[in-house]
Amino acid sequence: MLATHLLVNKTRRIFGTMSMEGLQERLTALQESTSQLKELIDRLANLKFQPGSVPLRTDEENSPSAELSSEINQLLREEEDELEILQEEVEDLRSGRPGSETEHHKARLKDGIERLGKELARYDICMAPWLPFLRSLPS
Repeated sequence: MLATHLLVNKTRRIFGTMSMEGLQERLTALQESTSQLKELIDRLANLKFQPGSVPLRTDEENSPSAELSSEINQLLREEEDELEILQEEVEDLRSGRPGSETEHHKARLKDGIERLGKELARYDICMAPWLPFLRSLPS
């Protein structure tokens, strides 16, 4: 679903500039997706096993932790790409006159994008211990 969303947005970018409302909707969708990403990271951080069972292994491709961390990594990369595209599109918007409603909306979009970028950067740091393992998995 997210990959389709990204493709649609790239197509929009190629064939025409989006409206201020469209850009805000995309930012909102990214914020919601980032909330889901946080839930996945929290779930990975709190994976538990029953006493007496085999501990979860992170060195196996099919382990629950490997699958979850791979999903998180993919979603994180897709969100970072979409955020970069969104940021470029907002930069390309005309600001309007100083103090205008258009300038105000553009500033709000830029602020939201900046906050979301910082949040994604924090999640990237959370996933750093998993990166060597994720890179070792076949694509």
